[in-house]
Amino acid sequence: MDFVRGCAGLAVSQTVSGKLVEYTILLADAKARITIYGSKEIVAAIANFFRKGEGKLQTPEQRKLYLAICEQMRQEGLPNEVAKQADIAQLLFGQDL
Repeated sequence: MDFVRGCAGLAVSQTVSGKLVEYTILLADAKARITIYGSKEIVAAIANFFRKGEGKLQTPEQRKLYLAICEQMRQEGLPNEVAKQADIAQLLFGQDL
């Protein structure tokens, strides 16, 4: 959850100054813990997000990569509770992808 909070914080801090360092530290810590404790699917999804999306949420491609991470986390946490991708995207980004 710190990964998600860190990404959200970084996205907001790009328009609201003063929190960039705080969220960068939070995200670095979350990535280190995910590297150690995360499933191979989560590690691969996050690596792909940073490899292809540069860790940003500004373009449709970057948002789709982030959405894949959130979907994988949800699947692992709630394997019997499938949510529609459009619903998840609406909650994360305020729009369907």
